Amino acid sequence: MRTLLALTLILTACDSHTTEPKKGEGAFEIGDVVKTTSDEARISVERSAVPLEEMAFDRWLAGLPMRGMAHMTIDLSAPRHADRTLFSRARGTLAFECTDCQIGDDSAQLEIAGQKLDVGHLDIKSLALRGTVDGGHAKLTTWELASPDVKLDISMDIALADDLAASKIEGCIRFAPASGLDKRRPKTWAVLQTTGANVDHSGMYSIRITGTLGTPKRLAQACDARARS
Repeated sequence: MRTLLALTLILTACDSHTTEPKKGEGAFEIGDVVKTTSDEARISVERSAVPLEEMAFDRWLAGLPMRGMAHMTIDLSAPRHADRTLFSRARGTLAFECTDCQIGDDSAQLEIAGQKLDVGHLDIKSLALRGTVDGGHAKLTTWELASPDVKLDISMDIALADDLAASKIEGCIRFAPASGLDKRRPKTWAVLQTTGANVDHSGMYSIRITGTLGTPKRLAQACDARARS
């Protein structure tokens, strides 16, 4: 799962579009809500009733689509100089909320390490995430998820560089299947059990995210391994 890849795509879009921001309801393309001047690239949008199946979330979730309606708020800006966007000085916030939404559609496959896996789907009662961009860092500050299928916690901190691909990532994905998932959807349960992740101090499986935005790495190790050693 690539939670803050959305943030990356938003910032990257600032270099190539010059249209006015839009507000309202329904699906939208990130590039359509970017305003670029000689001094600043900016996104300011508040969008309700966004149909997730039309937002190409499969690009960010290793091939899995999302379904349901969401509310999305984005307010990001970065200064520009000599036709370059200075990502290390970007500032702003973003927020995402959905209720009764779903990851996967029982036909799309999860693409990991060149393999395609049948995972069924995960039901989500509610999901709220918030991120901030300030002081040279993009951080996931809030992650609240309620699901009858999975326990999932994500943390992420990206040290932004003007060469966006060189921005350093430190993050963690912690997860565990909910009780009874093995009987309700055995394929989904089996995939969660066979990711290669290790159990960390929280008692959940964890995958450490490191490297850079250009070459991210997902390591099958407990996120607290370095602290233990």
